[in-house]
Amino acid sequence: SDSSNLYRRAQELAVEKKYDLSREILQSLLKLEPTNREVLLLLNRTWLWEGQFATGIQMADSLYRTDTTWMEAFWVLADGLFWREDFSRLLALAPQAHWSRADSLQLMWYQARAYHAQKAFEQSLSLTQELLNAGALFTGLRTLHAANLQQSRRRHVQLDYQFSSFDAAIPNWHWLSFEYSQKLLTGPLLLRATYVERFNLSSTQFEGEWYPRLNAKTYAYAGLGVGRGVLFPSFRTGAE
Repeated sequence: SDSSNLYRRAQELAVEKKYDLSREILQSLLKLEPTNREVLLLLNRTWLWEGQFATGIQMADSLYRTDTTWMEAFWVLADGLFWREDFSRLLALAPQAHWSRADSLQLMWYQARAYHAQKAFEQSLSLTQELLNAGALFTGLRTLHAANLQQSRRRHVQLDYQFSSFDAAIPNWHWLSFEYSQKLLTGPLLLRATYVERFNLSSTQFEGEWYPRLNAKTYAYAGLGVGRGVLFPSFRTGAE
């Protein structure tokens, strides 16, 4: 249709950084369909891509407030706050009850980077560790975690316990973890022991992780894990 062709042309112009021309097309489309979410979001993003953060953030905030289940609008707002380095406002955002686990982890990733940018390394470290425990695969997560370890206290000890209760048909879950990290001249070293009880099964895992520093901003990763019980792999290695 004509509208679809115009929208694609607006996308192309935005990619070419011809934001004014892109917005002219998008504004004309909104005159025909004022609530078209796809058009509204692209219009919003052109402001942010152009570096017009005040306008872009104000629009994103307005769009999200019209419907707090509209996650695409929320992430446009989060992008704007991060790019503008408005970290205090970004850190004030909180997951909502209707959010998916993936959305909650995504916000945690934004906030881990915001804390690190503010040199709040302990807070960032807590979030990067939680993300790694959750199996998150964000690009740069291990590098940020290593940087947090390097910048935080020389020795770090952490004890975590999680308890999950269900109905009578499912036994309670227990998760206990002890972690010790040490800053070395070659990069941070981390040792972790984890005990888990789920479905009337118990397992233990012992892990070692090393983040050798290659230069001021680059880290490598090497990990080794040994597990006992069916809830963990008996042996695992990793490098990045």
